[in-house]
Amino acid sequence: MSRTPIAPQTSRTLLMACALFLSCGVANAVVVYQNDFETSDLTGWSVIGTNPGVTADLAGEHVFGLFNDNQTITWSQSLAAGTYAVAFDFFAINSWDEVDSGCCFPDGFAVEINGVTVFDEDDPFSLTLTGSDVLSFVYPGPDRIGEAVSNERYRPAFAVTHGGGAFTLSVIGQTSQPGQTLGDTGFFDEPWAIDNVLIDRLAVPVPLPGSLGLLLAGIAGMAATRRHRGD
Repeated sequence: MSRTPIAPQTSRTLLMACALFLSCGVANAVVVYQNDFETSDLTGWSVIGTNPGVTADLAGEHVFGLFNDNQTITWSQSLAAGTYAVAFDFFAINSWDEVDSGCCFPDGFAVEINGVTVFDEDDPFSLTLTGSDVLSFVYPGPDRIGEAVSNERYRPAFAVTHGGGAFTLSVIGQTSQPGQTLGDTGFFDEPWAIDNVLIDRLAVPVPLPGSLGLLLAGIAGMAATRRHRGD
């Protein structure tokens, strides 16, 4: 039994219909805010306490910080209702020497989204690291207690449902030695910073429209008819 190839115009129509089908069924993420702090633009950010602005490390990478106190930094913007993915880099810099009690407790950070705590960690060194000494904010001296002069980088990530209106992201740093400097260097002890903030709105997949379903059925019927005639 011979088969007649589908006519070129029918083939093109099928390809167009399939492309339309795929575009309707795939969800896309839309970036609503992104900042690597390589400029001094801090639009949308507020700081409780001293605001050091954007700082460059010795390698030329810029971060928002260095903060050296029990401080809260908040980004706020009006966003439509939907589901949002939030991620950023957090840097624990120099002697976050977390212990359970005594002089150096606690060292940690927390994250709030729309006033709800989504992360609270008072022992950062128990987290999975993405690398050590990733910045050049390294005090030139020997290790004193464990992580005394290491810089640790974390990448917290969250997905939240937002009802619409003001969307707030707050990062709270808590160090046990606010305002203290390392010897006579003038360099703050236990500072912290953030970088590479990314907030995406996650789109909901669009159901296949009924009219498109009918179109595909019609095209399939047309192709079947052509094959039948060629038998």
